[in-house]
Amino acid sequence: MTSCDLLITGARVVDGSGGRSQFIDVAIDRERIVDLGECRGWQADTTIDANGLVLAPGFIDSHTHDDLAVLDTPDLVCKLSQGVTTVIAGNCGISLAPLRPGATLPPPFPLLGEARAFQYPSVQAYRDALARSPSAVNLALLTGHSSLRLDSMPTQLDQAADTATISVMQDKLRLALQQGSIGLSTGLDYPPAQAAPTDEVLQLASVLREFEDADS
Repeated sequence: MTSCDLLITGARVVDGSGGRSQFIDVAIDRERIVDLGECRGWQADTTIDANGLVLAPGFIDSHTHDDLAVLDTPDLVCKLSQGVTTVIAGNCGISLAPLRPGATLPPPFPLLGEARAFQYPSVQAYRDALARSPSAVNLALLTGHSSLRLDSMPTQLDQAADTATISVMQDKLRLALQQGSIGLSTGLDYPPAQAAPTDEVLQLASVLREFEDADS
């Protein structure tokens, strides 16, 4: 008989494929699923009778502002208790990194935290902080357009970025992507980006194409 760490029996399994749910067993060893089905040939260190319960892959919360929450409350019970195992942060044009602003934060930045929380001038610095205090959930970080604006032109948010400033923001976005950011988010309804014309956004978005082309 083959051994495994954990055997979950009798669960209604919804696997995320879009197919019908199934009442099956799941064998897990060293944090990996090693068998699905009846799993009668497995001897488990721990067995969970999941009769009457639903078993599913962890959910992805695709629109969060958990940039700081994963650092301040790394257990994130509010997410795990709902089955969420991955969060996407940096939405609505505001991200905790890359940004080190002054003492005053325009709305909606206070949604993420107080000004003292914005201490990550690079995505790498933010990742290093996460490595020192790992979160219970996975996190993918978008780079906020408004964060790039506040970091690059803090006293001119009521204006369109000029050519030189756009170049600076492109470089910051490029570095953020190299360091693990998964993309660019915008929040053009909010004050820090209301003055940004379409061309400014397009020129920043063009940096994403560089990485798309590199992966193809």
